[in-house]
Amino acid sequence: MEVTVVGEDQYVWPLCLRANRLQVSYHFGTQMRPGALPLFVTHTQGRGLFTASRNSVRVSLWQSAGLCRYAGLALEDYLVICSALGIIYHIALLRNPWLKEEDLLHNGPPECLFTSRDLKQEYAFPLEHMFICPSCVAFFASLEAGSELETLTQVMATIRLKRGKVQDEVRQNSPGH
Repeated sequence: MEVTVVGEDQYVWPLCLRANRLQVSYHFGTQMRPGALPLFVTHTQGRGLFTASRNSVRVSLWQSAGLCRYAGLALEDYLVICSALGIIYHIALLRNPWLKEEDLLHNGPPECLFTSRDLKQEYAFPLEHMFICPSCVAFFASLEAGSELETLTQVMATIRLKRGKVQDEVRQNSPGH
């Protein structure tokens, strides 16, 4: 799938480079091509990490610095995770014409990235743990978005591994070691 990222260059280029390194299911680029999914990187205030429709995905940078700091994520990793979450919603909506956006709201466990929250700050814990609950896995698989969910799972595993290596290096370089 082609994904065209639209927004400020300082966010768009790092997102495209990181996304294309972390996975091969989608190609993130900046040139609009026929059939490409528009993905907008915005500063829009809201309570979610992203919004998705049958036409596009929007990822919000609002409060991202604090979320990244708490979760130990680089901004480009945060953007890739939010983009992948939005793509899953987009695919589910696209492949299931009877589905409405509000049908995707999830009142699940607090650590699940798909659980709806009242405040954006409440995503800090799920971003730190990068967990998708079993009911979401089954739900999105039933909506024909299983391969997109697998891509997200692989991306999160790679980011966890990278984060673990960075944390180990910090421990090794701290006084007393």
